[in-house]
Amino acid sequence: MEFARRRAFALRGQQVTGRDLLAALAADPRCRAVEVLRHAGVDPAALADRLNEPSPQR
Repeated sequence: MEFARRRAFALRGQQVTGRDLLAALAADPRCRAVEVLRHAGVDPAALADRLNEPSPQR
């Protein structure tokens, strides 16, 4: 949660969004969510990189 909060503040100076939380989960290799993402065929590192790209909704 701390990673998501810092990310949200650094990017927008606003409250945490689901995108911030997903980026935090995907960036933590020890997180259970990473295991779930891999099992679903998602590359967590690639997802984290894509979430750091600019979004029109930001």
